[in-house]
Amino acid sequence: MLAVALVWMRVLQAQPSSGFCGHRALERWMEEIKSPVKTRNEALAKLASRPLVSVDALSRSLSEVGVAHRVVSPELLNSETVPAILWLDRGHFVVVLSRSARGWMVFDPDDSDHSRSWSEDRLTAERGKLAIV
Repeated sequence: MLAVALVWMRVLQAQPSSGFCGHRALERWMEEIKSPVKTRNEALAKLASRPLVSVDALSRSLSEVGVAHRVVSPELLNSETVPAILWLDRGHFVVVLSRSARGWMVFDPDDSDHSRSWSEDRLTAERGKLAIV
């Protein structure tokens, strides 16, 4: 946890005055949190919850470290909830990033094989655990 806090302080120091984290700062930070998984998950949750991190920059950084993505139902959330963290069972979470014509883009830090599928019922049932950030 201390390591995550120290890395987070470095990201804050590297932020440009525009209000969004620079891509290089995110790259350095993501390099340091790739493993172990528990630390990475905690760090991703903190990154996703920062209002000064742009959705585009977060999306690029998560893609670069091999984080899975999928589209979910537009009925699950409304436009005021992006970005958000959807907390699932056993401490697992997904980061809801943006809306597309097909639904909502969700990044799943624990789905390294990109093959897991969720039903609409499962997504709807998890809505009560949504944390708006």
